[in-house]
Amino acid sequence: VLVVGPIDGDTGPHTIREMANMDLAAAALEANGVAVHKFYPPHSDWDEIVFASEGAHFFFYRGHGVYWTPPPNPVVGGFALSDGLVAPEQIRYELKLAPNAIVMLYGCFTAGSTIWNDEFVTISADEAQRRVAQYSTPFFDIGAGAYYANWYGDAFETLVHYLFQGMTLDQ
Repeated sequence: VLVVGPIDGDTGPHTIREMANMDLAAAALEANGVAVHKFYPPHSDWDEIVFASEGAHFFFYRGHGVYWTPPPNPVVGGFALSDGLVAPEQIRYELKLAPNAIVMLYGCFTAGSTIWNDEFVTISADEAQRRVAQYSTPFFDIGAGAYYANWYGDAFETLVHYLFQGMTLDQ
């Protein structure tokens, strides 16, 4: 299941770029026999995503990271979709991925990073780790086997290639 949230509106250039980056991952998955379900703006209804995710081995998201309290140490997690925000509790209680599913996320906070460039403080390694833990925990709670977060456009495609080449998660 591949999900892109609107970054600069449903048809903005950044959103379009992330749909193209997600299409790279889709092509890599399909080349390895994986059935792919895409949810791109404006068609990213959470209920439809939940339905398509039942038993999914892969769940990828590219879009805004979500924070629920103000910086510098916000509570983070979830997705920003065309039809609204998805909270970590919804991920935890509504998604039913396959055991050991692979999760890949792109968005602020997902890799421990800061938000936009005007965040007022430099964060510590501990704060970055806390953010990653908050973003990844709902997925591990539902049985995910791996969580990747990355800011590079072709990262998901590259990681999929590595996994299907037989590389381990550690490699």
